[in-house]
Amino acid sequence: MDRDRYAEEFARNYHRTAGLLLSRGVPEEEARDVAQAAWVKGWERLHQLQDPGKTLVWVNSIAMNRYRSRYRRESRHQGFEDSPVQPGINLAAIDVQRMLQRLRGVERELLRRRYLEEEPIRDMAQDMECSETALRLRLMRARRSLREKFDEGSPKAFCSKVSRD
Repeated sequence: MDRDRYAEEFARNYHRTAGLLLSRGVPEEEARDVAQAAWVKGWERLHQLQDPGKTLVWVNSIAMNRYRSRYRRESRHQGFEDSPVQPGINLAAIDVQRMLQRLRGVERELLRRRYLEEEPIRDMAQDMECSETALRLRLMRARRSLREKFDEGSPKAFCSKVSRD
């Protein structure tokens, strides 16, 4: 293909190359730039064109490859934005509240104060007028009781009950 015929192809099909890029989601300004760069690259490498009837297909593939390489290059160097993280709903606290509903009042109160309100053992022991060791034992029993309540409802516990019956 000679250069005059290539210039005619450019005039007739440039908008189709830009349209192809637009249809792939490329912004309009960038689509025009990439389309023009692809036609220029085709002009520079006109000797590589094997079938003059497929000039548009050839240039469109050059355009898509140029856009993809530009996109990859830019995305590699793109920085992260610092966006403040807004605190959401504390789902763990809601789950713990639901779990604690299965316990007696004293056990529930002990676990709530210690693990939800994060009250120090020393303060809890003084408030309850007992030693820290005694309070730790009560907390251990309350945790054990809670664990047993959940083990009762687990599929594993159900299967072991059925096998015993």
